[in-house]
Amino acid sequence: MPTSDLAASDRAASDRAAPGHADAPAADERVRAGDEPAPYGRPAGQPAGTATGRYFADVAPGWVERYATRRSFRQRLRVVGDVVEPLLAGRAAPLVLDLGGGPGIFSVLCARHGATAVDLDPSAAMLRAGLAELPRMTALVDAALPAVSRAATAGGVRFVAGTLDALSPAADGRFDLVLAVAVLEYLDDPYAALDRVRRLLAPGGAVVLTVPRQRALPRRAERALTPLARAAQAAVAGPAAGAGRRLRERAYTDLRPYGDRVPWRQAAAAAGLAVDLTRPLPLGDQLPWRQLCPNEVVVLRPAAPARPADTVHDRGRPRPTADDGAAGGRPGRVETRARALAERATHRLVLRRRLPPPYQAIRFYVSSEAGLKYLRRTLADVDPTLTGLVGETVRPGAVVWDIGANVGLFSFAAAAAAGPDGHVLAVEPDTWLVGLLRRSAALPGRRAPVEVLASAIGESTGVSRFCIAARNRATSHLAGYGHRAQVRAVQPVPTLTLDDLLAHAPAPDVLKIDVEGAELLVLSGGRRLLATARPVVVCEVAAANSAAVHALLTEHGYRVLDGDVPPPHRVPLPAAPWTTLAVPVGARPVVPSRREPPGVRAAAPR
Repeated sequence: MPTSDLAASDRAASDRAAPGHADAPAADERVRAGDEPAPYGRPAGQPAGTATGRYFADVAPGWVERYATRRSFRQRLRVVGDVVEPLLAGRAAPLVLDLGGGPGIFSVLCARHGATAVDLDPSAAMLRAGLAELPRMTALVDAALPAVSRAATAGGVRFVAGTLDALSPAADGRFDLVLAVAVLEYLDDPYAALDRVRRLLAPGGAVVLTVPRQRALPRRAERALTPLARAAQAAVAGPAAGAGRRLRERAYTDLRPYGDRVPWRQAAAAAGLAVDLTRPLPLGDQLPWRQLCPNEVVVLRPAAPARPADTVHDRGRPRPTADDGAAGGRPGRVETRARALAERATHRLVLRRRLPPPYQAIRFYVSSEAGLKYLRRTLADVDPTLTGLVGETVRPGAVVWDIGANVGLFSFAAAAAAGPDGHVLAVEPDTWLVGLLRRSAALPGRRAPVEVLASAIGESTGVSRFCIAARNRATSHLAGYGHRAQVRAVQPVPTLTLDDLLAHAPAPDVLKIDVEGAELLVLSGGRRLLATARPVVVCEVAAANSAAVHALLTEHGYRVLDGDVPPPHRVPLPAAPWTTLAVPVGARPVVPSRREPPGVRAAAPR
């Protein structure tokens, strides 16, 4: 059946029961025997040929078997079933879209709750396997689903070969539930996918995702061991042997555009979806510890109307904690103690590291004093949003001011992007970090010169009190601002304004600000700079300053955008988000982000 016919299809289930199982959900076969699996990002019917399409065609015959033999798959079925049950309870003849549903075991799960489920998948091989294994999937679901939770009358399952981007607009507003189990990490553009899913929801509908938990121990082990396994396999097996195993290896690593770091929170917020529930997905009943859960189940609902400042602020990265300065949830007690021990063991340790790609030719000095994340051998994952914005905003020959430079990640990446004809001014009030910045600035490299200024920036010229954080110097702040973290010392520091700097330094093309809650002071002292030099502004904005920062920037003719959202999906916002990207009205647009994978892939099988 062409995918566009889906919107016009009747909500009632087909009355053709699966052979050999009288109580199974009805099945509506829509897959031709000669269909080939469609590669990602293409409507069904176009030629296959990608490694991803070949992989899922190869594993399709044994996919249902995994739910019978593997503990982690059975646990996934049980947990998703527990989450789905209350979402479908009380709805009359609910309609469910199982996006990238593979053989359709989760479609069967929803059908046992009385729903009509549409298994939409680009792999015809997966769908044919589902048709052949429908009685067995029904038995597996019945074993995992308590009898009390089953509907009196089972619904139906429809198998449709196609992708999300091929759905007709007439399907909008039809689905009570959209499932995407182990799908989002395989998409080139999760922003576009969730935006389309949002439009498919009926009033009161919900979205259920499973997504990787990048900080979980199994995910960390996977990232560390996968390169070693590949190298060993290539050395032992040779180029011909084990081709199937290598293909499978790529399917779980190379074929994920974002790896296990899919930006689902940002994509959901940009689509107007709010997080209603998150639940860790254990590997099995005997392994419930949260750190051993490689995935989590997420329920999203259309965001309720909220104050503009609150709404847009949820779109950015989670606010860093005082413990590590990195995005993520609140660490557990064991993790916090381990981190504190590591901080004491590496106190003032200084290392020379390469910048993240594409600036890896440039080296600079880092320290655990600015966060344990800087001890990683590669810094590619330290702050990809920030380095991505360098690639968008800094052009060859540009002048860049970095206010709150810390160890200089933005400063030296901007120097590399600007090239020898550019100029970077790194402003940092912490005298210990200033020494580190000057050591980095003295290193050779094909980049712009980096000038380091030991000063705070505020609303007026004078002397301020600067609080040095006890654990992470990245969270040090002016007195009266910043995190509620312990302070090891308070230093008097000279304070200038942006307008003061304008009288003595080249006017910036790009202005980056990260000052732990004092960004409104900094911008208030730069009104002449904003009116005359009109740089692109990259600014971390605290929620308390969101409305005021937005008002100040728009007063000076700026469009306020969310830097965490990829360029194709950015729209002017009514308040300043956490990662504010402010562009002067009438200025040439920023170039496409170097961190954004090309293309749009809107549906993928499991």
